[in-house]
Amino acid sequence: MSLKITKSKSSKMWPRLIIIEGFWRIGKSTLIKELTKKEQFILINEPNHLIGVSNVKDPHQWYFKKHLERQSLARELMKNGKKVIMERSILSNIAFEYAEQGKITKESEKIIKNLQELKQFPVIFLYAGKQFVKNTIQKLKDDFVKNSIVKTKKFYSNYVNFYKNILSEATKNNTLCLNVAPEEKFLDPRVLVKKLEIKIRQSNKERVKEICAAAILVYNNKVLLLHDQSWDHYVLPQGHKEAGENLRQTAIREAKEETGYSELKLIKKIKRYQYNYSKGNRIIYKTIHVYLIRTLSLASHGKKLDEHENYANRFFSFREAMRRARWPQDKELIALSHNYLKK
Repeated sequence: MSLKITKSKSSKMWPRLIIIEGFWRIGKSTLIKELTKKEQFILINEPNHLIGVSNVKDPHQWYFKKHLERQSLARELMKNGKKVIMERSILSNIAFEYAEQGKITKESEKIIKNLQELKQFPVIFLYAGKQFVKNTIQKLKDDFVKNSIVKTKKFYSNYVNFYKNILSEATKNNTLCLNVAPEEKFLDPRVLVKKLEIKIRQSNKERVKEICAAAILVYNNKVLLLHDQSWDHYVLPQGHKEAGENLRQTAIREAKEETGYSELKLIKKIKRYQYNYSKGNRIIYKTIHVYLIRTLSLASHGKKLDEHENYANRFFSFREAMRRARWPQDKELIALSHNYLKK
């Protein structure tokens, strides 16, 4: 069940527990072999009901029990100062269940919430394109798994969605997703480890959440963009939610402050989107709530800009605004607003 190797200089970077998840025959063992060249880990191997076990009538329940036993073992090893790699965990059961049924049971939801390790340590999810995965599973000896994947049309998309979105949302701890075959060919294991090292370093950074509101301002069938004269690009009015505000109030306030126009009428919330970026020793997770707002008058009461802001108001047709907007998200939001107003 364990594998021991020489300790490396990268010791401080690696967490005490790493959980490796992913599709079948996707390279978990290969990655683990390469990882253990860099760090002294205790490896808890993936259980296999086809080896050394007879008459397993319900593989799903068998794996469920084994994964819970392995999780307890991992805790004991960590208490004794060991660093642990788990090849699959109870998450595999839950992900499989979700991939088949498209939903998570209350029991599984409770398990995710109660596993403190999921909030403290990284889960690494190995995946590849749908066709690549389909080709690799053809070599599976486990008919139970193979048949489930083949029979369930949305198995691939559900499985990926579980790790990329549902798990991250439930634990508030981003899953580290690695595409092992971005060009339909397995990456060299050393390259894969380097990619993982970058993600591990990022995951060690402080995480900061920011909530913002943005405005699509329209006047006489034209869209207002802010010309950032310092960087010579065009953006939407946008800013952070302040204490005591709701998001609608934030959108109106930011629009007034950055444009100088005060006679505004909020029409509709268009969309919410998220992204993250690194800033020093922090990772900023930003959520933007976007509102369509009509400008009733161009009478200006003066801008109220932050010290770093240097914006000038510019109105464009929807088509031209989409062309000039700097960010792809802004282009999409302008198009959505135009479609709504045409109705």
